[in-house]
Amino acid sequence: MTTKIHHSALTVLDSEDHELTGEKRHRALADFRLTGTMFGAFFARVGGDWEDPDRPDTWGPESPESVDWTGFDA
Repeated sequence: MTTKIHHSALTVLDSEDHELTGEKRHRALADFRLTGTMFGAFFARVGGDWEDPDRPDTWGPESPESVDWTGFDA
């Protein structure tokens, strides 16, 4: 069984590689949880074997199901 990544450990970046914080981060994570994608944002790498260093769209958790959403108020 794969260990889930807690939502608080995920770094969310905008299209210019700036880290999202506060409400912007929360909205991006809520979108990912609901749809499996984030508009205008992407995750920093988490070290998964599915991640391609040259493709930011592969970075982060594989799916919303691979995130521990405990304590996330959506």
